[in-house]
Amino acid sequence: MNQLKQIHAHTLRNGTDFTKYLITNLLQIPNINYAHKLLDNTPNPTLFLYNKLIQAYSSHGPPRQCFSLYSQFLHRSLSPTPHSFTFLFASCASLSDPSQGQMLHAHFLKFGLDYDVYALTALVDMYSKMGFLCLARKVFDEMDGKDVPTWNSLIAGYAKSGDLGEALRLFLDMPSRNVISWTALISGYSQNGDIGRL
Repeated sequence: MNQLKQIHAHTLRNGTDFTKYLITNLLQIPNINYAHKLLDNTPNPTLFLYNKLIQAYSSHGPPRQCFSLYSQFLHRSLSPTPHSFTFLFASCASLSDPSQGQMLHAHFLKFGLDYDVYALTALVDMYSKMGFLCLARKVFDEMDGKDVPTWNSLIAGYAKSGDLGEALRLFLDMPSRNVISWTALISGYSQNGDIGRL
């Protein structure tokens, strides 16, 4: 950490801009606060830097900071990417914040990013974890190119809510399964005291 601060001080003295390098490396430590200060003091931060910091806050917390960064980069007239929303949706899910989630979903559609399987899977996962299974299912049903994690998110949501019949139907309809698919289904039956039905 001290070495990175020394590099930063050296770049400031010499007028060299290694901010992207520094922020990316600080987030691998992770030292989110210092990276955030660097971002705040960068004259023209890029979307890449915002996305890296949003990813770090989504993974290491506090996730509410993601929304502040999102507002900042919109204010700078930067357009989000599907990658931005993947971590914003994950933050909403961890906070169980439906109003923020629905607002972000509306922005996601407004920016025309609803083609990205990873971001859509994060959206299905967000709604599933918050218990909004009708919305999760609507996104799921309208998706092209669902992958195994997409199916797993919805199965886990139904299983957690106690709708084991729908979880099992989805599980049986899956084109392919992995360990997480089985774990989601078995956990659902176990949590609902119905493990004998498997």
